[in-house]
Parts: sequence; C-alpha cells; structure tokens
Amino acid sequence: MKKALSLLFLFLIACSAVNIAVDTSIKQGSEGFVVGDGSIGLVLTHGLGATPCEVKDLANYLAGKNITVYVVRLPGHGTSIEELDSKKWEDWYQNYKEAYMTLKPIKSKIFAAGMSVGGVIALKLAEDEDIDGVVALAPALIFDDSRSNYAWFFKYFSKYSSRTLRPECKDNTYDKFSIKSVAESVEFAKLIRKDLDKVTEPTFLMQYKDDDRVKPESSQIVYDSISSEKKELNWIDGKGHVFLLDEDKEKYFEQIYQFIKTNS
Repeated sequence: MKKALSLLFLFLIACSAVNIAVDTSIKQGSEGFVVGDGSIGLVLTHGLGATPCEVKDLANYLAGKNITVYVVRLPGHGTSIEELDSKKWEDWYQNYKEAYMTLKPIKSKIFAAGMSVGGVIALKLAEDEDIDGVVALAPALIFDDSRSNYAWFFKYFSKYSSRTLRPECKDNTYDKFSIKSVAESVEFAKLIRKDLDKVTEPTFLMQYKDDDRVKPESSQIVYDSISSEKKELNWIDGKGHVFLLDEDKEKYFEQIYQFIKTNS
C-alpha cells in the first residue's frame, strides 16, 4: 500500500508539473509517464519529431532495475506538427527541467538522459544543475544533413522536409521534419556547445559509428569538451540512429544501467 501511494503521489506531482495528464490532443502512446519506484531518479526524453514511445523500452528496463524514470514528452510532440512549429528550444528545456525539479526533492540521486536532441537537452541540464550523471545518446550537436545549418533561412520559404520512419513507433512520430524546429535544434546545439566545459558530472555517450541522422563527431566533441573526470564514449558498429529500438537494445540498456549503478 505504501509503495502504491508513493507512486500515486509522484504521478500527481508530475502531471501538475509538466502536463502529462490525459490530453485528448496527444496521440495514444505518445504521452509522458513515470515508471519505477527506486531511490535513484532519471529524467529521460526523446528526439526531434518523436515521442516517449522512442524511449519507453529503456524506461521500463531501468524501472525493472529499481530506478524511477520520468519520461518527458517535449512540447509540440505527439500532437500535431503545426503545434511543433510554434515551439522553441526553451519550451523543450523548460519541460525537461520541471521534471528534474519534481524528482529532485524525493530522490537520493538524479541522472539526466536523452536521445538525439533529447541528449542535448540532458547536457544542458548538466551544465545548469548539480546532478549525478548524464546519459547523452547520439546527442544532436551536428546533423548529418548539412542543409540543417541553413534551416534558419529555409524556414521562411518552406515548412517541412521529408523523413524516413522506422516501423517501430511509426504512428507516434511525425512523417516529416518541421524546418522551424530543426532551426531551433541547431541554435540550441550551438548554445550548449559553448558551455560543455561546465559539465563535470560522470557522462555516458553512445552513438553509431555510421550515424545517418547525427554526425558521429558530435559525441566525440562532447567527450573532448566536457570537464568530467568520469566519462565514456561507446561506439556501435553499423549504420543507424535510434539504437534504443534495435534488436540488440537490451545490451545497450544494460550498459546504461551499469553506468548509473556505478555512479550512484
């Protein structure tokens, strides 16, 4: 009973903090959620145009290891791409930080994690707050498509560009890129890159050697720029981007768990 009440209390606080309550405008399976009831807390979020569906398997795996995982749905995601057009990187970061502030007073340790653009958001939190560790998965410092550097200009002439979707979470991911949101992501990445030396927390990085969305040098730049004494850069053989949905995903989940366990 005590455990159930604790979970209910955490969920109610979370709903009020970052609006993860049931919303009919959010596509089913795209909602943010809290899972697990351990003393260690993890704030976790997804990449650009995706939803919590992208990271839910990792969240459930870590919850099974007695970690409380707060999965954040970034504003403008899982609703309509038109809504995403209206959001700025500050909106994404604010929601993520509010999740951190929810967990902070009730968890003994707090880690920040994210996939792609979510990884950049996690690094920003590590720059700003005194947390216990950061997990940046293929952090989107530099997009593979060089046209993204000119999204700030293209957004005045075109709204969207095509994208290829994987079958997993296809119904919960936008089938095109918002050029405005790409411009926001590029601006955000440039901003946090300037202050990477402020990151002193233990840091876990993982990315495909042949990432087809984010240039692999992104993880190397983070690794070389942060001031963390404890840091690790894990390369995955092959081509891809969202390895959290791959057949070998549990191997990666375990590596992430071991990093959190070691630094708790």
